[in-house]
Amino acid sequence: MARISREFVKFETRLLNDWRFFSLPELDQLVFLKFLAISRSNRNKIPKDLRIIGDLLRTNRSQTDIESAVNRIKVNFPKFKENKYFYYFEDYDLRLLNYVPKSKNNNCVDEDEDEDKDEDKDEDKDLNKRPSPVLQTALDKVYKDKFNIYALMGRLKKDLKWTKEQQFPEEVLLRVCEAYWKYKPTIKDNWTWFVKVLQDEWLNYNANENIKTHEEIKKYKSGSVTMAELIKGVGNK
Repeated sequence: MARISREFVKFETRLLNDWRFFSLPELDQLVFLKFLAISRSNRNKIPKDLRIIGDLLRTNRSQTDIESAVNRIKVNFPKFKENKYFYYFEDYDLRLLNYVPKSKNNNCVDEDEDEDKDEDKDEDKDLNKRPSPVLQTALDKVYKDKFNIYALMGRLKKDLKWTKEQQFPEEVLLRVCEAYWKYKPTIKDNWTWFVKVLQDEWLNYNANENIKTHEEIKKYKSGSVTMAELIKGVGNK
């Protein structure tokens, strides 16, 4: 028997009898269920940007309504947590149909399991290369606003001499997208603004993750022009 698609996520019917769930307003209940599904395809990361959340929920409800729903969900479901950049579910792996705790492994092999192992590896590789739907939505909205963020990302990766496998952290790119909408009226030079904001957000990200500053970005050079000089507007291309 072939295994169920990796795109499925467990839904516990006992949730319908859980006071934490049925005591929520119907909007909050729907948001909670949608968050479970959204997290499956977004690596359990829901950006803390109400504009993006609204797009992912495909709702016309106001950002105030969405924010209120999120806050009530956090109160009723302590395992729905947040960090500086995302909302996420604790122990989310337990909700995935392809996840089996080590203590419950068995010796039974599905008839298609050998094939599925290779397919799953390929799928994981592809998922790691592609941006999550959350990030894709954010990037597309910025691009459609006539700010070619894809070209700027490609230009910087080329200047850094990165391989195709090297990617900017999703958290950093999401923050750059948020900054675009916030500072859009003040942007005069797209390239200079993009490099400066990406560097600042990367430094914040690294500090938040308690890791060393990314030396390639810190020491970035475009030809003989350092990033610091480029940010000041020297040697713009």
